Amino acid sequence: PYSDRMVISARAAHHQGSAAYFLARLAAAVGDHRAADELYGNAAQRDERAGAAIWVVRDQWRHAELLLAARGGRDRAQQLLERAYEGANACGLERILARIAAQRPRANASSTLPTSVS
Repeated sequence: PYSDRMVISARAAHHQGSAAYFLARLAAAVGDHRAADELYGNAAQRDERAGAAIWVVRDQWRHAELLLAARGGRDRAQQLLERAYEGANACGLERILARIAAQRPRANASSTLPTSVS
């Protein structure tokens, strides 16, 4: 019931993004991939509307991981990884860039993601 909320500390000093992201992680952990798929999409939309670019990268990256694990969404996973990579690059998230690039072989051998971060 709280997927439409944002996770913020009591004094609004800390923001963790959309609650839908955490619910997606929970759904994935219990094997409800359909619900997790929908929740990850919702989380990315909410975080984008909030201007939380770093959390959008996280949402897209983890969504791609779910799709790769489910072994049915390689095309969507590749698209999400591409967007997450672009967002991480724009935000200067070097560690995340490397982790996303490491998933390239799982997504698709013809991906345009670089295999290493320079």
